[in-house]
Amino acid sequence: MIAADRLLRITPLAGCAGLRIEGELDHSTLPTLRRELATVASGDHGFCVDLSGLAFIDGGCLRALVNAAAELHDGGRDRMLTLRSVPPHVRRLLELTGWQRTPGLHLLPPARPAWPTPDPRPAQLTHESTAPREVDAPSGVLAATGVARSSMSSDLHRGALAP
Repeated sequence: MIAADRLLRITPLAGCAGLRIEGELDHSTLPTLRRELATVASGDHGFCVDLSGLAFIDGGCLRALVNAAAELHDGGRDRMLTLRSVPPHVRRLLELTGWQRTPGLHLLPPARPAWPTPDPRPAQLTHESTAPREVDAPSGVLAATGVARSSMSSDLHRGALAP
């Protein structure tokens, strides 16, 4: 373990240069984050930061990650900081700020889509799916997937169905 406190745990990644961050990144943990990023960035290659255990990040810590990537790139040799397992809320913040385009920063695509992807084909309605269907219920209540019976509508207007 590299660094740990009650809000944050930073451990080295197995198999590649980098860090796994778990917990919360905020103003109180920013010095620790900066120190650990500087340590791993001092090597000759780029590195990876795994954010799968990240619960919260504030703007200052997000900026520290982006700055570390920019410094890697500006230092020459086209080194990269790769973010993996980026939570959807962090990915969204990077997109809103435009920081995902920072030279030296690479976001791995999510393992699965963050939100379900809608079917691009137009919905096809069938006769069966649009027809009202009645069910046994007290007081002749109609459960419908389509429009209600006109007798129910007239009962409603007369106040017969009021509670």
